[in-house]
Amino acid sequence: MKHVSKRSLIRRISSSVCAAVMTITTIFSGVTFASAATSQGRKIDVWDFGGVQEADTSMYDNQIASNFWDDYDKLGDNGRFIQAKSEVDSITWGDLTLTYIGQDRVYRDASTKTAGLNNIAQTKYDDGYNAKGMYYCN
Repeated sequence: MKHVSKRSLIRRISSSVCAAVMTITTIFSGVTFASAATSQGRKIDVWDFGGVQEADTSMYDNQIASNFWDDYDKLGDNGRFIQAKSEVDSITWGDLTLTYIGQDRVYRDASTKTAGLNNIAQTKYDDGYNAKGMYYCN
């Protein structure tokens, strides 16, 4: 019987787990769970850092108002949080809490209080949703 080293065994197990995850991901890549949530009477929570609002409020619950960043006094006109880098603060929207420090940035498609519109901030999803914002931490 051939001796198998511990390292070799770990690599084999890791490869098997990786293959299993890839298979599961491939199987579920086109599946949406939105209908399951709404069929149970629950809305889908949306936290879009660019403030994009989902129009179908019977299906979606927008957590960040479109004007939130414009009204947030701890975000400068340049889209950077204004406190010192060592000072930690947070914002809570429903179940999501964002903890940030000074000089962290908000990118969004807006004329005020934005660090600009970074191409990575624009994400198009298969279901037609187009996110137009992101939070960047230092």
